[in-house]
Amino acid sequence: MTRVRPRHVLVDMDGTLVDTEGLKCEAWRLAVGDASGTTPGDADHRLLYATLAGAPAMVIGASLIEHHRLDVSAEDLHEMRERHRHRSYADPKELARRVNGSLVDVIVRLRDGATVLGGGEVVLVTTAPQDQVDAVMEATGLRELFDRIVCGLEKSVENPACYRAALEALGGASPEECLAIEDTTVGYSAAQALGIPCLLLPNEYTRGQKL
Repeated sequence: MTRVRPRHVLVDMDGTLVDTEGLKCEAWRLAVGDASGTTPGDADHRLLYATLAGAPAMVIGASLIEHHRLDVSAEDLHEMRERHRHRSYADPKELARRVNGSLVDVIVRLRDGATVLGGGEVVLVTTAPQDQVDAVMEATGLRELFDRIVCGLEKSVENPACYRAALEALGGASPEECLAIEDTTVGYSAAQALGIPCLLLPNEYTRGQKL
């Protein structure tokens, strides 16, 4: 069997490249408060969110609705969350402060390696919508790290659409030609579902998750 050497690097954004998981966690907490009239305690909410981080937004919303017995739809709760998230992402200095500098250094070196291997690209692969990606890239100045950006699609075992789109954007690259970098077991499993090797770098919210 011929071994294929990875030459493309696929990097997740929230919680991996930029430590925005805490901002999203807080946005969900405030959204629950909007829906119920009582905002959950910070510590309890963090523990619950840590089990959900990385899951599709509608899954997180449905889980919070069930846990708190809310009388709203997952779509409505997500809309409430988005209002709070937009406010937290509106501070460029706060976003810049949350950059994972150590990972940026690694990506720069991997980018150099991809160049040496010939034809390799570094791709941002995130479920975040375009406006969220634009806010983070503008605030952090990290846009130049990436040859292309694939965003706004689901990333799960059942539907690894974001990674599938990344392979297509790379001209139909084989999974073995890529290396994904993720912070959640959901993202890791999505990459693995397509046969993409993945490096898992847990953060404070996801290090307790189990594959």
